[in-house]
Amino acid sequence: MMCFRVGISQRCKQLPHSCAVFCLITLAAIVIACVACFAVASLWLSVAWDDASNSHPVTSITKFSGVQQRRAWALFLSDGYVDVKAMASKHMMCKPGNKKSHIPPHPCNFIYVAPIVKHAEDVGNPAAHIYAWAVSQSPIVADVHCLQNGGLCGIAARRLYGPGLLGRFRSLIHASHPSTDPPMVFVSDPWMFLAPNFNCLVWGMCLGSGMVLLLLLAAPSEGAETCSCSWLSSSHHSTAASGDNDTSESRAFMHTEQLDA
Repeated sequence: MMCFRVGISQRCKQLPHSCAVFCLITLAAIVIACVACFAVASLWLSVAWDDASNSHPVTSITKFSGVQQRRAWALFLSDGYVDVKAMASKHMMCKPGNKKSHIPPHPCNFIYVAPIVKHAEDVGNPAAHIYAWAVSQSPIVADVHCLQNGGLCGIAARRLYGPGLLGRFRSLIHASHPSTDPPMVFVSDPWMFLAPNFNCLVWGMCLGSGMVLLLLLAAPSEGAETCSCSWLSSSHHSTAASGDNDTSESRAFMHTEQLDA
């Protein structure tokens, strides 16, 4: 293995300047790709870590408020139903960037909110207590229940959206139900929703492992002289041994001829 590393290092030193620059650019691209993959996979890692290490997770929609709302990542509840019929929406008006364009301002950047109640019989009941709100940038079509606890599941909205979008969600909720800090959930199966993030994690680990392996193989080795000297010494010993064998055979042949004479 040491001699293989030495050979790789010597090959790298013999490369033209353009090839060396290309190798450095490729290495930088791999590093950037690894960082990007791990950044995308950070949400999946956080959800997985919280699911594995949290000894007291939120299992009821009635507990998703206050401190738990700020600590939670993914939710796997035993209850909770989204009242889709009570869904509300709001949008902004977008203007074309080109002033000469004849396209009038049009609705854009839609947001949707819907109340979450505890029991299925509370859906459609205006007097039912609302424990949280389902939020999304696309229409909320139905409940999403996971097998882990049998109830509603999703991701805490503050883990997905920025402050600006969270503020728009709050203003839309406050228009009909004033509240200081309404709990908000993006309703979805967390593992299905974060599957692309997990794929990025796998790609990042593969790229990182390959990069480390190449660096280890191409790195200058302190045992280069030892390796080359040992190889040369073994070659010298084998050559000397073969020379001694030839000499002994010649002497034996000469001695046989003298006896025959």
